[in-house]
Amino acid sequence: MKAVRNRLHRVLFEREVLGKDFAGWCEMDPSHFNRIKNGHVVPSLKTALRIAELLGLEVEDIFFLQMPRHPSATRFPGVGSEVEARD
Repeated sequence: MKAVRNRLHRVLFEREVLGKDFAGWCEMDPSHFNRIKNGHVVPSLKTALRIAELLGLEVEDIFFLQMPRHPSATRFPGVGSEVEARD
């Protein structure tokens, strides 16, 4: 299963912005923003769009899907695998 990851730590660090300050600009509780930034919560589409807009970036520049690192963590391995999904 793919996981939603983000680059908020990096973007805020590069812009020298504190998470609690940015949370205020987003009109969001700092603890909720911190959970999003740390990857514990996936933001709603509306929240992701608001974050991207305030940073002047596209949503895809911040949030992305990441495949698991260990192949056995997926139920159906990728194309070219000897294992096939069955009905």
